[in-house]
Formats: sequence, C-alpha cells, structure tokens
Amino acid sequence: MRKHGKTRDDKLRAEISIYKTLMEDVGELADIFIGNEVLAEFIDSGEYQPFIMQISEFHFSPENEKLYTELISKIKMIEKKVYDLRHHIDSNHKKAQFIYRNA
Repeated sequence: MRKHGKTRDDKLRAEISIYKTLMEDVGELADIFIGNEVLAEFIDSGEYQPFIMQISEFHFSPENEKLYTELISKIKMIEKKVYDLRHHIDSNHKKAQFIYRNA
C-alpha cells in the first residue's frame, strides 16, 4: 500500500468516501440478468419474478398489458441500479485521481 505523508491509502479513501460496494452492486445486476434470486425481484405478494422469465413470457405474449407493465417497472428498477453504479464509478474515479495526483 502506498503512503501519502502519514495517512495510508485506505484512510484517505475512507476520508473522501470512496464507495466500497461496487462489486456487490454489479453482482446484484448480474444475478438479475442470469435469474438468481434477488430481493429486488420479489413482488408485494412475496412471489419471485425473475427478469429473464418475464422477458421470455413477454416475447410470446407482447399483448399482455399486466406483463408489459411489470416488465417496464423492472426495467426502470434496473436502469436506476445501473445509473447509481455509474455514478459511484465516476465518483470513485474522480476521488481516486485526487488522492493519487497529490501523492
């Protein structure tokens, strides 16, 4: 681990709030796409509705209004997760550049 003055990298990273759960976020998105159970995919009734199965059902019944609505809702949830992930990646990159520029 590189040192910057008397503060170690991990302390500097903590001080500027480097987001630490990127891999967990990516893992959740991967689980959604491959069909593993993810808390975000459970509906109010407690039923598990995997995204990949919804896409498959929609492929064969694109006229199904309920399925369409549920699918669009799930896509919006995924879009938000991807947007949040991008924000954390951009933020971490800028913060890390600051740390290492001042090394």
